[in-house]
Amino acid sequence: MLAEHGWRGTTVERVAERAGIARSTVYRRHGSVHGVLLLLMGDIYAQVPVPDTGSLRNDLVALMREVVSVWRDRAHVQYLSALVAAQHENAELARAYQQQFEHRRAATSAIIARALERGDLSPDADGDLLLDLLAGIIAQRVLLRRMPLTDDLPERITDQLLAGFGPSPGRHRPG
Repeated sequence: MLAEHGWRGTTVERVAERAGIARSTVYRRHGSVHGVLLLLMGDIYAQVPVPDTGSLRNDLVALMREVVSVWRDRAHVQYLSALVAAQHENAELARAYQQQFEHRRAATSAIIARALERGDLSPDADGDLLLDLLAGIIAQRVLLRRMPLTDDLPERITDQLLAGFGPSPGRHRPG
């Protein structure tokens, strides 16, 4: 509905009509249209489990496969685009969205914590930045560049980020 009608057109009345329930039921269960939107966001995040394979690379590849699967859903892309725009216009929605996002981020941060404990990641690595880079690449490809998400993308992204972008050890850089 958010994708169809935009932020301003997504009303309790429309939600109630589509769900076949009374407006009072929407208010009682969710408090406002924001509550409905955030419930949907929680449902989307719940679709992406936090893997624990025993290795950082495999955890990140598994996570990225799930993320790519969600982002291939056109309805999700439309919903998220509209929600991001809406939170810039509505402070209450922005706060609630950030709380939901931070809750999910804490769960995925467990991947980084386990990697640090195992020694799979440098102790001075910025795990928060690593997670931003992983998610940001997908968002940019879908939202800004309108590129397809290929099956090999999770491995390519993960391997490139973990290897870094500098020359391989032992290779001399011309200078």
